[in-house]
Amino acid sequence: MELTTLKYMRKIVPGTLLIFFGAPFYMFFFDDSINMDSSLKFVLDGYGVTLAAILGFIYDGTDLRKLRLSAGQNAIKLFIAEKIIAGLGVSVRKGKIKKNMRSIMSIYYDLIDHDDSLKEKSLIIKDNGLFWTSSADTALIGCFYAWIYALLGYYYDNTLLFLLPGLLIGCIAFLSGNFLYPKSIEKHMSVVDDQIALMLEKYNTDLNRRLLPILL
Repeated sequence: MELTTLKYMRKIVPGTLLIFFGAPFYMFFFDDSINMDSSLKFVLDGYGVTLAAILGFIYDGTDLRKLRLSAGQNAIKLFIAEKIIAGLGVSVRKGKIKKNMRSIMSIYYDLIDHDDSLKEKSLIIKDNGLFWTSSADTALIGCFYAWIYALLGYYYDNTLLFLLPGLLIGCIAFLSGNFLYPKSIEKHMSVVDDQIALMLEKYNTDLNRRLLPILL
């Protein structure tokens, strides 16, 4: 998946979730003729995609996703650094690795940018990256709507319209956050592991030359 497409999809996915999960809200407050089928149809139509993109850009600007992904991103970076260093046969304290993480990752990405076989692995990582961010988005947005519908269902005493959809959306959010999200990180690390193995095989000397002065 191209980076431009990936960035676009990272706007469309949360925007679509905001529209689709919001169907009960629209039905109650704006138009009771709206249903889940028409909400999905709206997303698939041109106007729906445009609105989804706009909502996705707004959502992306809140940095909520970054907060959710930060721990996973740090874990993946540490995994990459430790794998490379272990492959070079040296021992470095974790604190020093974290201190020099930016330099380590810069070398890692530089080698990828100049090697087609490593780039191929990166394409798989980018594809999984959409799965990773989408699972985080589903958990975040789903939790938000689940709480909103729980409050609205209690306040308006409307179990059918609010509480049941809220329960379903909450279950989706729970499954996404507790099963799909960790699975996406696990898959990410698996592909990265293959990429690092190839990198160490092809650029062991280069990695030693560039990394050891930083770490030792």
